Amino acid sequence: MNYSYVKNLTAGCFIAMLCFTACQKTLEPKISAQQTDEAVAANLTITRVNVKDFGAKGDGVSDDYKALQAAEDYVYSKGGGVVYVPAGVYIVSEPFYHRSFVTLRGDGDASVIKNIVEEKGIGDDQFCIQIGNFSPSTYGQCEHYSVNDITAGSTVIRFKNASDARAFGPGQTVLVDTDDGFISTDNQFKPYQAFINRIKSVDTVRGTMRLEDPVSTDVHHAKVGSTIKFKPGTNNDTSKIYICQSPVIRDIRFESNGDWTMRFGVYKGVFDNISLKTTDVIAGNGFSHCQFTNIRADYCQKVIEMAMYSHDSYVTGLDATWVPGAYDVAMKPLLKMGENVRDCSYSNMNITSGKDRAVGMAIRYEHAFNNKIFQNNFQCGAMLGSVVEYSTNDPLSIITGNQTYNNTFAVDSASAYIKFDNGTSGSLLDNNSVTGNTFSGLVKKTTNIKNVNNNVIQDNIYK
Repeated sequence: MNYSYVKNLTAGCFIAMLCFTACQKTLEPKISAQQTDEAVAANLTITRVNVKDFGAKGDGVSDDYKALQAAEDYVYSKGGGVVYVPAGVYIVSEPFYHRSFVTLRGDGDASVIKNIVEEKGIGDDQFCIQIGNFSPSTYGQCEHYSVNDITAGSTVIRFKNASDARAFGPGQTVLVDTDDGFISTDNQFKPYQAFINRIKSVDTVRGTMRLEDPVSTDVHHAKVGSTIKFKPGTNNDTSKIYICQSPVIRDIRFESNGDWTMRFGVYKGVFDNISLKTTDVIAGNGFSHCQFTNIRADYCQKVIEMAMYSHDSYVTGLDATWVPGAYDVAMKPLLKMGENVRDCSYSNMNITSGKDRAVGMAIRYEHAFNNKIFQNNFQCGAMLGSVVEYSTNDPLSIITGNQTYNNTFAVDSASAYIKFDNGTSGSLLDNNSVTGNTFSGLVKKTTNIKNVNNNVIQDNIYK
């Protein structure tokens, strides 16, 4: 595939593009950050561009940040399409913003986007790309509106004040959440039910909206939050869309001294055939109906941590190998399910953590609902905690319905293979299972069970 030309360009747009390249001015987005995504989604024209037509060099020396951003912005302004990154090494001095309805595609590992900022593990400028602008500490600054309780399987939202429906429009993403939750040890409120969805239609007379995806569980004391309207004094960067809709990234490599991507906040994203050099492989907030397939990573901290507002997403076919780099003194787990993540699955992964550094755990469920981790292979060194751990230190947190099965764990050492520990009053840890796994290594005890009932541990092999 070779998009050495730009399709669907008018003469005026092509001249403007040449001016961008020739003048080397700052490339401003062609759209307002407050423009709702339904206007973009309605344009079905498929635009395909080559980043080199926007001034990218791909020579491993020149800073191609502005050219990559210009290509993304142009395609988004035309209703979405493909930004092609031909073989080369594209240096970025800061992360460019990946737009909704845009496919970023390269020639596999031959197409490299690389951030060369030297600091390891610190600073926003060290990332390659930003996908969404969701932050767990600022979601509450989105304007929220009270709605009636929502029944599991429903797609209809009814506002308690019918006129509130006027704040929304078809194609917008929304936060569906609740006043029910808990305050975690980081002093942040974590709602038990927290979803990202998209609006299909709005009835301003009846005060209702219809969502694209059914809500998976009952939601009491429910609210709906706008992702384009923020409370006064917000810390959200309004130059970027809060939730990136239907982005696609495939057949490309990212390299960074920090994380390959910044922030997240993605609805129905597709990430396929991507290779990485990064601190964390898949980590962030707001993964809604996302799919990660065929990911290859050299990493130096953790592999997966989907957090606030992450749900109905899956990872399969991931190979992660630990390499020296920025060191996480917190000794976090390789896979963490926390902050009320729900209905996600991780499978068919090969994870190596390295022999010359300790990790906290292979897997930890901290506050999580109905997630599955299965058919994976872990090759790990020393673990300071247990191999698989279901535990919480947060009062009123919930860990329920999670399954760990048919995995293989080979570790040098650990305090236990399996741990269940409800360490606080008022929290709930039940209806979870660890079944059909194979464990090997030097451990002090097979299981460590404290203050829990109604969980299942069976058919595991200990060598």
